[in-house]
Amino acid sequence: MSTVSKPSLRVERAWGREGIDLVIGCDEVGRGAIAGPVSVGMVAIHPLRATALTGVRDSKLMTRPQREEMYQKVRRWGVASGVGSVSARDVDELGIMEALRRGGLQALHAMSADLEFAELISSGRLRILLDGSFNWLTSGKHQDSLFDVLADDDAGSRPDAWLRELGLAVEDLDVQVRPKADRDCTSVAAASVLAKVERDAYMRELATAHPEYGWESNVGYGSSGHYAGIEEFGVTEFHRVTWLKGVTKTLKEDS
Repeated sequence: MSTVSKPSLRVERAWGREGIDLVIGCDEVGRGAIAGPVSVGMVAIHPLRATALTGVRDSKLMTRPQREEMYQKVRRWGVASGVGSVSARDVDELGIMEALRRGGLQALHAMSADLEFAELISSGRLRILLDGSFNWLTSGKHQDSLFDVLADDDAGSRPDAWLRELGLAVEDLDVQVRPKADRDCTSVAAASVLAKVERDAYMRELATAHPEYGWESNVGYGSSGHYAGIEEFGVTEFHRVTWLKGVTKTLKEDS
């Protein structure tokens, strides 16, 4: 009989003993969906002072009631936390990797007011623990044109503008990737819960206006009911149209 792996603070505490003062667990949700945003959750902890977070798991291994109960516990547990979400339209225009990077920068920005980011980053005492095997947050292309595309309407700025104001660049961030970190590392599991709860709630809210696609249950993923809805009613502005090759119906008007 298999058992569910319990995440621990082993990795985070080992880094704390190496001189890292702040570890930020990071995970994404909605990467494989065909509708709705991709969301990135982050939770910051002091690795040598953080206590165990009983009951947290990779959000995919938890039930909806378990995740929703854990959500407020995670918010209280971290010294700071944030979720960044990037719309389906932006995923289509930027591509998934740049969308993930944008979401990650949004999540970091949400925490920056509560943390001495400039000092911690410049002194090498802040490290981001990213689930997976590829560093999509700081690796790859950093072209001005990509960051200028779809810049925030209100701020009229690039998504990394707040870092630049601190005299920092995206490349200055210390990011370490770890496969299955959402399963094994408490800070990353906690981040996955935040992102999952917020994104799922948003998709259920959208479902009230667009009941044809079953978003209240599939939360934007490609279920048979979702595809049947697309076949009958077409796509909405919340669909990732570049991910739906062969869909021929015109954009469904948002009523």
